[in-house]
Amino acid sequence: MKIQSKLISLFMVLLLLILIVVNYALNISGPAIKAEAEEKQMILKIQEEYPQCEDFYRHSFRYVTYSAADAEKIYWFNQFGELIQSKTKASAQTAEALRIAAEYGFSDIAPVYGYGYENAVYVFEQKGTYLYLDYDTLEVVYYMKEKLV
Repeated sequence: MKIQSKLISLFMVLLLLILIVVNYALNISGPAIKAEAEEKQMILKIQEEYPQCEDFYRHSFRYVTYSAADAEKIYWFNQFGELIQSKTKASAQTAEALRIAAEYGFSDIAPVYGYGYENAVYVFEQKGTYLYLDYDTLEVVYYMKEKLV
């Protein structure tokens, strides 16, 4: 009788472990793996049309966008890989954007390019603080500082 109850207990523990592993695989890592695969497919789609582009960045604010750059231009694409807009790197105001970001407490950080409400933005993210500056006007489009307890 003692052996049978130990076997039942062992079986239940093993069953619980199997359920935990399956739950993790289906509900936690599964969506992340799917999202990574979709992102990779989107980047490959964009690279087919714009092979010179590199330094891809996925940005999600109001909607999902991708940015990339080549030697002369910066490109912004929508979630379907269609070009939203492009701007010359000569039009970039990176030094001024960094100065404004420093006023908001950002240091030792390079901006990435994202897409705000209806225009390209410089994106600064550091330690739970987010700052988006309009690419053309350097107006603050979005600012949030998370209070970390």
